[in-house]
Amino acid sequence: MAAEPVEQLARQALDLARNSLLVNLRFMGAAFARLSLLPISGATLATDGAHLRYDPAAIARLYAAEPAALARAYLHVVLHNVFLHPYPGEQVDAARWDAACDIVVERVIGELDLPAARTARAARQQAALARIDAVLPLATAETVYRHLADEGLSDEELAELRAPFYADDHEPWHRVLAAEGARGG
Repeated sequence: MAAEPVEQLARQALDLARNSLLVNLRFMGAAFARLSLLPISGATLATDGAHLRYDPAAIARLYAAEPAALARAYLHVVLHNVFLHPYPGEQVDAARWDAACDIVVERVIGELDLPAARTARAARQQAALARIDAVLPLATAETVYRHLADEGLSDEELAELRAPFYADDHEPWHRVLAAEGARGG
């Protein structure tokens, strides 16, 4: 398959995923529109707050396998931007911040219970969400981050906790923060 047809398929898949979500979330139209699509072969799904970076072949495969998984991942990324997750403070532990942000957006997606975003992975999230909900009546990225810090989880335990919530790469968030710190701004 040539690169151009794959890019077209991926773009169509993203458009279909977005439209399937906007049927129920019309008020989110501006949030979806703020992200410029940035196809990069071999890239991970990620946002820097302005772009949605993706690998066209990976998007086409994901959509072919489970259209709802692509819709859920797209909503996941958009919600990170709505909640300003790509802009952590300088002193945050990146792994804990990433886990907290993923847990919070997946919790919101689960509460929305949109047909277009129902996937098998939601069931794998339930045990962790039940534990967090038991101690945090209001779960924001900040409160979940503090909870994860207080629990003193090892790196392996944190990675295991985050796994069912993972949808996108947060590396651009921390790269931008590091670049701003190096510039002194």
